[in-house]
Amino acid sequence: MNFKDLKENYIEWNRLEQYETLLKDSYKWRTEIVEKSIGIDYKIILAAIQRYPSDKPLKIIKEQLTGISFSQVLMRVGLFASNFPSKESFEIILDWPDGSNPKPFNGEYFRAYNLGKSSSNVPYHCGPLSKLGFKDSVYFAKSTNSTVLQFADIVIGAAKDFIIKTTQEIDHSLGYDLTVKLLPKYHGFPDKIIEYGMNFSPRDNKNYQKLNTEIRNNVIQHEPNNT
Repeated sequence: MNFKDLKENYIEWNRLEQYETLLKDSYKWRTEIVEKSIGIDYKIILAAIQRYPSDKPLKIIKEQLTGISFSQVLMRVGLFASNFPSKESFEIILDWPDGSNPKPFNGEYFRAYNLGKSSSNVPYHCGPLSKLGFKDSVYFAKSTNSTVLQFADIVIGAAKDFIIKTTQEIDHSLGYDLTVKLLPKYHGFPDKIIEYGMNFSPRDNKNYQKLNTEIRNNVIQHEPNNT
């Protein structure tokens, strides 16, 4: 969610002045939030897909793409969970879905939990999530009321900027800089981020290599002799 989208919420609670101050200082407080989070024990696992050229409008295939991306994340979260020595209690909490349509999430999770397969019959290497201590359903919340989802939103938006900047070779952005700071929190750091933490399915191998190289070049900044 873009912070500008929250303007109406601040107006509703007579906090327009506070909103304008936060908007003006967004670079500063977003950076501070990310930097302070580094000391907290958490891992980042996300999946990004790059759409191939198609005559089909995005709105026609958006549900399918959403399901594929969600399944890719679940596969990697499942692998992460399978490495725990004992079963933990894992909950999947999602932002309220676009268009109030939970179908792609519920459908993929049902298959992942019970069958250990995606809707395309791709097997989960970790097996069914039901055997790893996952809850039997996903949960939905509103990011406007959840600080955890708000932070996740910052991480995802920053990763998007990082990927777009790298593959399309555009100028640096705040999102790019924040992702560089967050690299140690990605699952697979330092050598396998693109495999486990920032999974990327591009239109061609060239963009995959671009992103992998960009990640590796920035990982160097976090090595002991460079911190």
